[in-house]
Amino acid sequence: MNISLTDPRTTETLRSCPVGMDVVIDSVKLDDVHRFRLSELGLREGLHVRVAQRCAFGGRLVARGTERIAVDSATATSIVVRSASGKR
Repeated sequence: MNISLTDPRTTETLRSCPVGMDVVIDSVKLDDVHRFRLSELGLREGLHVRVAQRCAFGGRLVARGTERIAVDSATATSIVVRSASGKR
């Protein structure tokens, strides 16, 4: 699969990003309760994170500074991201 986060016509999710990619969270498409929980963990719109690892069953481990946060596949699919390089 060829991923292009620089094309403004594409909508990419955290789950589709390769390991090592720096991204910015654009939106979280979850209900209020789960979006609030992710916010408590530090994952919210506008945040810069790096995809640190692919986990079992499609989950992702993201890095923010020295913190690491693991999300399952369904959650990773609901987090819409764009490239942090600023080329959009």
